[in-house]
Formats: sequence, C-alpha cells, structure tokens
Amino acid sequence: MFFSPEEVLEKFPSALKAGEFAVYYQPQFSHSTGRLIGSEALVRWISPEHGIVPPLDFIPVLEENRRIPELDAYVFEQVCRFLRKMLDKNLSVVRISVNLSRCDVIEPDFIQRLERNSPEIQNPFESYSYRNYGNDDCPWGEGRHEFRGPVSCFEL
Repeated sequence: MFFSPEEVLEKFPSALKAGEFAVYYQPQFSHSTGRLIGSEALVRWISPEHGIVPPLDFIPVLEENRRIPELDAYVFEQVCRFLRKMLDKNLSVVRISVNLSRCDVIEPDFIQRLERNSPEIQNPFESYSYRNYGNDDCPWGEGRHEFRGPVSCFEL
C-alpha cells in the first residue's frame, strides 16, 4: 500500500487540484469483427512521490469517507472535455464507459450535479445509458438498496 487511509484523505484534495489523477482510455473491441466499438475511462493517481498508486489503494478509502463523488465528477469532466476536443476537430468518437461508484447515485440530484459542474463543456452526448459494474455495496447511505438496478457506469 502506497498511502495509509489517513494519507489518502489528507493528500486527495491537493492531488485532485494538482491534476495528479489521469484518465486513460482502455479500448474495447468487438469479438466478432475485431473493430473498435468503445473505450472505458480508467482513473489512475500519478503521485510525484510514489508513481502510479493502484486504484484499490485509494478508491475504497474515498468511498468509505464520502469523497468518491469528487473523483467521479472529475473523471466525468475529463471525459467530456476529451469528447468535446475530438468533436471540435471533426474526429469520430466512440462510446466511452465511465465507471462510477454506487455511492454517487444515492444522491437524488446526481446527474444534474455532474452537468452543473461543467457547463462550459457543452456535453457532446445526447443521452446516458447505464450498465451495472463494480461492487454492489456502498459503505454509507440509507438508500443504497434502492439502487441495485441503476448502475455505476455511464456510457457517453
């Protein structure tokens, strides 16, 4: 483990502001045709002190301490910026899956909050689709069982 849970919580705000979280796009290919059909946005913490911090070392800590929505909103914004740049250059785009914590969807205004946080981006997608990824448990929130059907993944 690179950081203790306490260090993750202490370093997270400044790391987010400093741009230490990088979004990588893992390509997804059709099994039948071999063609590119999309990608998955993956977040990595690139620490100046330790290099790449494994997601398992920081994501559970952020979830347990209600800080994961900040990271998920950041990733969402970065993906929107990337898509906007691609469209502005008249390049074709593919679907991008953005993994989100189930803890995010507990909040009733979750989607509106994402859109509000990045109005200048001019979101380049027409709709959201949802798929179920990841762990079914959220360590906080009374409403967590109401969200078994909705997902922790946006496809843009």
